[in-house]
Amino acid sequence: VNGSFASPGAIASGIVDVRNKNTQQGLLKAAGLRSVRQVCGTSISDASVAHFLEGERYPVVVKPAYKSQGGIKLCRTKEEAVDHFRRLVGSPEAGSGGGAGSGGSNGSGGSRGNVVEVICQEYLRGTELVVDHVSRNSRHKTCMVWKYDRRTANGAQRQVYFGMTPLESNSREVGL
Repeated sequence: VNGSFASPGAIASGIVDVRNKNTQQGLLKAAGLRSVRQVCGTSISDASVAHFLEGERYPVVVKPAYKSQGGIKLCRTKEEAVDHFRRLVGSPEAGSGGGAGSGGSNGSGGSRGNVVEVICQEYLRGTELVVDHVSRNSRHKTCMVWKYDRRTANGAQRQVYFGMTPLESNSREVGL
């Protein structure tokens, strides 16, 4: 869009799909930053997926490479991770960046929002922070940092959001 209308913004060449959670972690790693240990695969029989699930400390997170609203699960055993991986592949649950049932492609060969790639990753313990930012002319500004409060409720295994708290830029957690 920027190139078509000569508007300021990112240069179209070299743009990667940053909605893909596997791509996001790869960009962090390429920049020399700490990234989560993970593998991305299309089948539970992929050697890298099998090796990861065999050797990783549990719990692990299993989720679609393209997250919209669902499909993320904290798996406490290898059997649970394998079952969830198999359930996700080909499902319409959370496949496309446009949201489940959006009719869009997830960019990985799937159509109608079906999950094609699944990520298995280490579980990071601690506080979950989400950073909102804007970019223009390759300059990036942080707009807001949120602290998420996610916990299990009512005996369910799945975590739910209890709330989000905006943090001051000079707070200890933000460290800007």
